[in-house]
Amino acid sequence: MKILTKQKKVLMSGCDHTARLSIPEFFAGFIDVATEHGDLMGVSSVDLAKLDLFWVVTKSKIKILRRPEMMQDYSISTWPNTPEILRSIRFCTFIDNTGVFAQAKTEWIMLKKQTFKPSKTTGIYPIGTDFCDNVAFDEPWVKFDNDFNDFDKEFSYKVKSTDIDFSNHMNNVNYIRALFSCLTTEQIEKADIKELEIHYKSQCFEGDNLKIRFKMTKEGFTVDFMKVDSEGFVDLEHLKSIVREDTTFVGCMLANNEIGTIEPIKE
Repeated sequence: MKILTKQKKVLMSGCDHTARLSIPEFFAGFIDVATEHGDLMGVSSVDLAKLDLFWVVTKSKIKILRRPEMMQDYSISTWPNTPEILRSIRFCTFIDNTGVFAQAKTEWIMLKKQTFKPSKTTGIYPIGTDFCDNVAFDEPWVKFDNDFNDFDKEFSYKVKSTDIDFSNHMNNVNYIRALFSCLTTEQIEKADIKELEIHYKSQCFEGDNLKIRFKMTKEGFTVDFMKVDSEGFVDLEHLKSIVREDTTFVGCMLANNEIGTIEPIKE
């Protein structure tokens, strides 16, 4: 089955305060249908576990034309392109009775369970698998520069048990939910988000403390997550992993106004 299409309805549990499909639910719907399609194609989590492998989403991007209202019917169609050596691209379209209202794509890689090292995606699908190489949109991934020279606000978020999925780390969609939990309903409406892209750099686990930083730009919000430990100190190893050659500024609170932690700035 090249393409899987599932019929959906905008239920109350998937709506935001505007009684329309929430942005995190776009991602959740995509992942759910993609997971079902993977099972039908013979590359489900159970299938891969037999090979000591598992799938990981590394990047996600969605372009939203409009958001359907509560109780409105729509469909989600998804398909993977022919896998490359070390990655696979999967697309998705959201369609209602007036046409396409959103498009999305994700980049997946396969990791070895024991070593967490990448494994080739070629040869994993059953022999004779037929792929669809249609492209929902061909814009390249954004190259984030991690420039937070003048970020506006910083929030703390502690990873909860309800954020954890069967892989025992934070579910990809819950990063997006955590992000939106830092915004007011007024800010969400004012932003009128039409596009969202997220890159997953490292795993987070129950009890981890994340820093969520916001910066207003001409194109919207640029957001980065920075881990802190149980006492509120910045995780320096994680910080090193997200700082790049073109990073010009790293900012954090000198003293935490909630628990009193004073960061060792020189370090």
